[in-house]
Amino acid sequence: MKFKDLIKLLWKYLKPHKKMVWRCIFLATFSSVISAFIPLVYGQLVDEAVAPNPNLKFILLILLAWLIFVLLANWMSRYSERILNPTIFC
Repeated sequence: MKFKDLIKLLWKYLKPHKKMVWRCIFLATFSSVISAFIPLVYGQLVDEAVAPNPNLKFILLILLAWLIFVLLANWMSRYSERILNPTIFC
């Protein structure tokens, strides 16, 4: 069976759940992007902290951005779990 035929067959079964499938795809993609930014923000934090004259306000801003990214990534992960298996959270 070719890949194109396999996708058509799979989509035939997923079509009634099209909205949930697209929502899960979006959440997984967005969560991956947010998770990829966390090490970048953490690296900026370390670079600024070890600089000769660290700017405390900038360090606090980076810490706040890091906290927001981590919380957002965790929330998206748990939200997507709730979408995929709602019986666990009843």
